[in-house]
Order: sequence, then C-alpha cells, then structure tokens
Amino acid sequence: MQEAGAFALAQAAEVRAVLGRKQMSIRELSDRTGLSTSYLSKRLRGDSPMTLNDLEAICLALDEDIQAFIASALEVAARKHHSD
Repeated sequence: MQEAGAFALAQAAEVRAVLGRKQMSIRELSDRTGLSTSYLSKRLRGDSPMTLNDLEAICLALDEDIQAFIASALEVAARKHHSD
C-alpha cells in the first residue's frame, strides 16, 4: 500500500476540517459517498492517499468545489515542503 505524501495529508486535513465545520461524522460521509468507514478512516488518518475518484465523491458529498479543494491542499502541501 502506498504511503500518503504531503499533498494527500493536506487533502485529509482539509476533509477533516470540513467535516468538523459541517458537524458531520465519517459514518455520514460514508453513507453519502458509498465508501466504507474503514476505507475513509485510513485516508483521513493519512495511512493511504485518496484517489481522484475518492476526492470527487467526498467533495460532492460535502458540497465543496473540487478545484478549490485541490488548490487549497496544494497550497498547504507547498508551504509544508518549503518549511522542511
């Protein structure tokens, strides 16, 4: 299994932040995306990177713009990379 890199970790952090803002559980996200809770949990912990299909399903379920979501994660990952 592939390890999550800086971009995947930034995506996971953003999803967790949106879940918190929307007061939504991983179980509810699972119900809305059709992805299992264990599958989502592994990605949100950063154990495995999300696929683009995962990200699309998550953004649709959270009513988030995927382009803005990816741009935000790229920005966070780039800042992390430059600070290391």
